[in-house]
Amino acid sequence: MRHHLPSRNPIGIDTALREITRAIRQICLLQETGREEEAGRLETTMLAPLIETCRGTHGAAALPDERLRNILTSERERAGDAAALGELLLPLLLEHLDRPPAPDRTGRTAGAAIDLPPTQRPRPAGPPQIADLLDGMLAQERPHPARRPRRTRT
Repeated sequence: MRHHLPSRNPIGIDTALREITRAIRQICLLQETGREEEAGRLETTMLAPLIETCRGTHGAAALPDERLRNILTSERERAGDAAALGELLLPLLLEHLDRPPAPDRTGRTAGAAIDLPPTQRPRPAGPPQIADLLDGMLAQERPHPARRPRRTRT
């Protein structure tokens, strides 16, 4: 008679932990930018179900409270650093955007040949807020498919 042992699924737990960490990061960024109400909604609608599912699937030992506290502490620090960096970079970026483009060697204005799609054109309404910059950073953080290593000629 063959006994069926519960299988460990390290890929599944890794994915679950990445999703939980990403949710905590998003909540911390919202809190850092004063958007407490949105952060509270995400805690109940996104984070709590992720934690519950992770623990239900992989067992409570896979995600002890101490590990959650460590993730939270780390992500709060990252959100604070990101906000501080945004505050430092925002004036520099705005100054850079106010300058006319430098001509290249052919006499054309740099970037003149590039026509950005309407979704990527800068919005003239006003300066971006730090929260907008942080949201943009979060939107860019997607899992990237594994790339094959390049073969080098020897």
